[in-house]
Order: sequence, then C-alpha cells, then structure tokens
Amino acid sequence: MQTRTIDTDVLVIGGGLAGCWAAIRARELTDRVTLIDKAMVARSGASTFTNSMLAPTPEGALEQWRTEIVEAGEYLNDQQWVDILLTEQPLRIRQMAGWGVPFERDTQGNFRTTPGRGHKNTRMIMCNGHRLMDVMKQQVLDRGVQLLPRIMMLDLLTSDGLHPTAGRIIGAAGLHGRDGDLVVCRAKAVVITSGVMDSKLRLLYINNLTGDGPAMAYRAGAELLGMEFCMVSKITRYEGKYYGGGSSLLQGFGARFINRLGEEFIGKYDPELKNRARVSYLCQAFAKEHYEGRGPVYLDMTSFSDEDAATVKKMLSSQFRPLAKAGIDPQKHPLVIDPVVSIGTPSGQGGIRVDTDCRSTIPGLLAGGAAARNMVHGTYTVGGINLAFCNVSGYRAGENAAKTARESALETPRADQLKALEQNFFAPLHRSGGVSTGEALDQFHKISIPAPVSLFKNEARLKKALLKLQALALDLNRLCARDIHDLVRAKEIENLVPLARLVFTAALARTESRDTHYREDYPFRDDVNWLKWIILQRAGDDDIRLRLEPVPLEQYPVQPAQRRRIPYPVQYTLGEKHNEY
Repeated sequence: MQTRTIDTDVLVIGGGLAGCWAAIRARELTDRVTLIDKAMVARSGASTFTNSMLAPTPEGALEQWRTEIVEAGEYLNDQQWVDILLTEQPLRIRQMAGWGVPFERDTQGNFRTTPGRGHKNTRMIMCNGHRLMDVMKQQVLDRGVQLLPRIMMLDLLTSDGLHPTAGRIIGAAGLHGRDGDLVVCRAKAVVITSGVMDSKLRLLYINNLTGDGPAMAYRAGAELLGMEFCMVSKITRYEGKYYGGGSSLLQGFGARFINRLGEEFIGKYDPELKNRARVSYLCQAFAKEHYEGRGPVYLDMTSFSDEDAATVKKMLSSQFRPLAKAGIDPQKHPLVIDPVVSIGTPSGQGGIRVDTDCRSTIPGLLAGGAAARNMVHGTYTVGGINLAFCNVSGYRAGENAAKTARESALETPRADQLKALEQNFFAPLHRSGGVSTGEALDQFHKISIPAPVSLFKNEARLKKALLKLQALALDLNRLCARDIHDLVRAKEIENLVPLARLVFTAALARTESRDTHYREDYPFRDDVNWLKWIILQRAGDDDIRLRLEPVPLEQYPVQPAQRRRIPYPVQYTLGEKHNEY
C-alpha cells in the first residue's frame, strides 16, 4: 500500500448529479478541479436511477408554486431556498437540454410534464437517469476535470489538525477501494456531494451510499440539520423480491393502492391527494392495514393506458426489466408491495447545514445535493424537488467553492493528523477475533429498523435504541476486516452508527408528529411549539450538542394562517408489549 498525494483548487467528493454540476461550474472559474467518486460516475448512485425532476416554473407562477411547496413542507422550509430553486431550476434545465439530456417532450416539442407525489399545481419533467448522467459525465470530462473513481474519502483535513476543528477545511483523506492505497488530497475548498444516506439493506440500488459525507462533516464539527426526519419509508419492494424506485412517477400516472379487500384506502388518511399522498403517510398506512388484518397492500396499474405504461417502463427501465423477465405484467395484475423502512435521506431529509451559497458552518467546506439538508423541502413537499435541488445546489456549491479557492492558498496537513487518520483507517485490517462487519451491520439493522422505533416511535423505545447504539459504537472499536473490500464496508458502518445516534437523538427531542417522524406519545403536528429546526453538532469526542432554532417565518412571504395542533393523519399505537423491542 502506498500514499497518493493530490493537489487541487476545488475537491468535489461524490459524482452524482450535484457533484457533476459542482465540478462543471467550479472548472469554469478555476484551473484545477478534482472529482472523486466512491464508485463510478454515471454507473452508480441514486442519480442514475432517477426519472423526474421539478419542471421549470411557468411564467407568473412563482408565487403559486412557492405557496404549494411551503404548505406541503409544513412551514419548515427555508423560503429563501424555495425562491432560489424556482428561479434557477429553469436555467439549469435549459443548459442540460442544450447539452443533449433527453427530456421527454410532447408532439409540439415542449417538455412533457406530469404531476407526481404530492403535486397539486406543480409539475415534473421526465428523463431516464442513466442517460442523464452519461451526458453530465461527458460535460465533466470535456472541461478537463480530473476524475478519480473508486476512492472512498473518509475524513476531512483541518488547518489545526483537530476534529472538531476551530480552523478551516484544507482537504480530505481516504483510501482506494481496490488497492488500499492511502489518498491524501490538499484542496483550497472542498465540496461534499456524496449523495443520500442508506442503511446497506442490500434491497436497494443505492447500497454503497452510507452517509459518508455528512459523517465526515459531523466529525470535523459542521452543523447537521433535520436528522429526526431521516427514518424513512420507501415503496421499493414488489412481489416480495423485486426492488426498484420510481413510485412517485407511478403515482403521478394514476397508480392506485388497494388492500386485500380491494379497498382503495389511502383517502382515509389523505382525502385531498389520496393515492398521490406523501410516502411517509403511505407506508405508515400500509403498516396499519397489515396490523389490522387487511394486508397485503397492492400497487394497481391496471388502468394505465398503453402509452402511459410504455412511458413509465422507459423511464423506469431497470425497475421494470426484472418483472418482464419473470413474466409479470403490471398492466394485468396488481403487484404486492411492502414498505422498506431504514435510516436514510432519499429526499435530503437531513444532512449538512448549508446557507444559500452552499457553505457549511466550517470555512472551506461546502455541500450540495442529498448530502446537504434540502431546505427547499421543509419536511417533504412534492416529487422532483430532489433532482432540482441537485441541479441548483451543485451549481451554487461549485461556483462558491471556486470563489473560496481564488482567495485561499493550499495548506499542508499536520503530520500528526495524517498519522492518526491513517492508523484509524486501517485499524480493522490489523485486528482479529473481534466483531465482523457482517455481525455489526446485522446488529445495526436490528436496532434501527423495527417498526417500534422506525414507523411508530415513543420516548421509552427511542431511549432504548440510543442505549443499544451506544453499546454498538463501543463494539466498533473491535471491528475487524478481512481485506480491502471488507475494510470499505467497515468504514461505512463506522459512518452509519454515529449518524443513527443523531437520528434518534433528534427524534427524542422533537415532541410532536410530522412527516416521517411519528410519535405515539405526541400524535399531533404542533405548529404552536415546533416550527423549529433541530441543529446537531459534535462537541468533544462523543458528545452531541443539540439546539433549537425557530424558523424565521416573520421574514418569509408564506406564513400559516394560524398556529395550531393538527392530528397526525395515520394514527396507530403498537401497545406496551412493543416497548420491549
């Protein structure tokens, strides 16, 4: 194993849509830009599996779209970010279309739009994620960005050598996932765009996205925000064994959800949006139907026209291909579906806190895409915001990173910090007879996934989960790895466990129910007391600093007509026996 040293003006960590935008924009403003990806740009990550993004805001509709987004986000949005996104998303789409991104168009050549999950007046445009990312990768290469694949960046380098730092970020270090070389990158500015956090359930297409960026930022002392909303549900499992995303697009095309009795039941929980309800309500309703004996739940596409069916199969080709190979035709038979629950951030529910310039709370560190907290969403607004935020925040992060780089000099990392990081990185390889990565990951899932702490929470069970996670964190000091591939897995687990502690810490603090965060002991959305953001920051080696920040609604154009307590739509209590989970 060797040490590779890289010098650059701007380092971008993560090669999804936000990362490509950051690299493209930074390279337009500075000479040396390096994009490092854990896998392969355009062949991995959540961006390759996308199918839609928020459509350009129609002329004169900004106020209407802003209001819809803020109301759907339950007033936890940063409304400055909402306006930025609605204003700049059309510019980014125009650029991508000019580069050849194949957005779906109607017979007149205009963007073909559709409603999706949560949409009333807002709309999405469609494109295949693999083709989108092929175009974006080519733009990165055409501009002379240094592209380095298969490197897992593990920690940020700081000017004072400390974690958490009182200085600034001066680079990052990690390891090559194939040969195990130590990679040290000095940079004038660092942009984290490492994508979503997922829990390595081996059920999804984003199995290698484990919150590495937010975990690095947290260790270095950056503020994280929105972590209580990171216990998420997804509609990704079909017929008990086929996995794929795209349910928002299917909802927009008119998919129905029915129970074992053939009842279209979602209207009981969301009378307005019904089958286009937000995914948190859907999955909690699915679980309730099961618990009350009306499961399983089915996704019904039998009413789709041939044209609509062809469109969704084109946009979701990787998801529908296995069904076709198995001889399953969703146009003829409803599909059994199950919610998959895990700690995750598929919509930017929680992550690195950034301002409107995409700067974190540590000088020299910026973030974009799902590694940052998506402040447009609030809780969850409408489908397509995720990709739109990748476009806009990626571009802004790249631009402001280049500005930072022009004002900064390369700094040499402290030798003692590099030595300590290297020892920490490779420690699992030198242990034997400790805890295997398989054992640790299995224990992590047993703690974090069960319904009593994921779908239906209460104070007693959240406190038990935190105690179990603290014990697991101690066990990670004995984590061992067989080889370089297993070492990467060990590092992923070392990121997931502390992030899970942040999730449960914030969930315990938020004494209300809102979006993905349902508390049996506080079954109301409380706009009287909880129009607040929960901000977490590392304090010392193992302490978590938590503070509350009121949403500055008095500065924003969209405000609630009145502050009140609203019953949560899907109410269910598991009972005392589940307190022993």
